[in-house]
Amino acid sequence: MEELGRIIRLSVQVAPLKRGEKPARWYDADRIRRVDAVTITGDGVIGHLDGHPDPIVDVHNRTHPQSRHRGDNGISLGVHGHYELMRRWFGQHVTDGVAGENLVIDREDRLWLDALRDGVTALGEAPVVFGGARDIEPCVEFSRFVLGGDHEGSVREPLQQLRRGLRGFNLGVTAGAGTVLRVGDRVFAGTPD
Repeated sequence: MEELGRIIRLSVQVAPLKRGEKPARWYDADRIRRVDAVTITGDGVIGHLDGHPDPIVDVHNRTHPQSRHRGDNGISLGVHGHYELMRRWFGQHVTDGVAGENLVIDREDRLWLDALRDGVTALGEAPVVFGGARDIEPCVEFSRFVLGGDHEGSVREPLQQLRRGLRGFNLGVTAGAGTVLRVGDRVFAGTPD
């Protein structure tokens, strides 16, 4: 297994980030909550805040009342180096985690889908193994957000720039459901022997 990086941010989306009706929908990053820990389940992610007993169910968890779970998007992974690139292109408002990924790792260079094809393992309280990695395709609303929020013009360029994993990756859990992950836990490409 090759180490990809350590987790530097954990978050959940408490409600859908795209709001309003087409064609006037917008991206609402205020619905992202930073959390201290996440439990990885077969249904998706559940967030936890230290000192607060109530869990926070991510909107991509199958059990969320407004669930956006499609079967292949229960868990998401972002990369700090991808955010550095987005900040160079679009500005400082594109902060780590603003795209809503559940896990953000401290990797500095670009991560490509090919590196995740043989699975991903995170070492938390116990190992959790992810499979089925796929690129998260950018949406019009997020593309407008990176361009400055109220942008009314073409989003063709950011839609192209944010592809091929720059916007993050979706994963499914294949082993270790119920594992809790925290900031500092290590993430690897590949699976244990």
